[in-house]
Amino acid sequence: MASKAAAETAAWAEKKAAHRRFGGVLQQGPQAVLALFIVAFGIVLTAVSPNFLTPLNLQAIATGLAADAIMAVGMTMVLLMRGLDLSVGAVFALGALVAGKLLAGGQPILFAVGAGLAVSALVGVVNGYVISRIGVPHLIATLATLTIARGITVVVTQGFMVSGFPKAFEVVGQGYWGIVPIPVLIMLVIVAAGVWLLRNTTFFHRLYFIGGNPDAARLSGIQVGRTEIIIYTLSAILAGFAGIITSSRLGVVTALYGQGAELRVIAACVLGGVSIMGGEGTVIGSVLGVILLALISNAFVLLDVSVYWQGVVSGVVLLLAVMIDAIRVRRMRST
Repeated sequence: MASKAAAETAAWAEKKAAHRRFGGVLQQGPQAVLALFIVAFGIVLTAVSPNFLTPLNLQAIATGLAADAIMAVGMTMVLLMRGLDLSVGAVFALGALVAGKLLAGGQPILFAVGAGLAVSALVGVVNGYVISRIGVPHLIATLATLTIARGITVVVTQGFMVSGFPKAFEVVGQGYWGIVPIPVLIMLVIVAAGVWLLRNTTFFHRLYFIGGNPDAARLSGIQVGRTEIIIYTLSAILAGFAGIITSSRLGVVTALYGQGAELRVIAACVLGGVSIMGGEGTVIGSVLGVILLALISNAFVLLDVSVYWQGVVSGVVLLLAVMIDAIRVRRMRST
């Protein structure tokens, strides 16, 4: 116990010192570069399209990226502990479907949303348990739950849309707080909570230890298995919540909800400096990655480029980000 406390105290002090040295969240490295690139890309879009800086377009961008940013908070934590969650896109749909079915059946809003989040959490618990207790690789485990969750949504919907939600529920996704869309406000609260938890709480700070060296974390007394179950559950809850907010915004749920979202969110996180090798990254960096991908998607619309190219671009961005991360990690280990 003493060695565990000493190790955590030393690492905590080092983390605090790092934040002071680098001047806060936007450290020198991937995040700073990404922030500058986003600004530059925005300037280019402003030059080529007069519609980019219009309030309506900016609101559409912010509202559209809110769901991905919420999922990116959970994905960041999973990646930090050297994990991977491919099931978030399917859980996005499943959580929205459960809540939507209950709402369409006349159930109270809080009960419907709670049920959607509970089912989402169950998927996360299964992910965490089979990974940490049974030893199934995270790629296989989350791919399996992705297939199961997506299959359930297809079976239940039978290809039809679920709609007929009460107006009070749709206000959450379509309403405004002043000039700020409510989904954006919810996203900002969740992102701020994620940043605070990783920087100021012992439990979430341990994700860096686990990702940096899981074996050393176990030897120091950290309950790695329990932590994995909690984090995968949190990731699934956030994915389901993002799906519920989206269903409120669109007024319908379909079996195709969240399709491809897992790769898009992973690409955003890695692009924002979260290492696939674990132990490095921030929520702010992941959100910056989400913003860049949203700007690229918006550029397709403004420049009248086929939306079918978005998947190609997301895949290329993911590949390049992973390659850059692998090269950076290799150079760090060689020094």
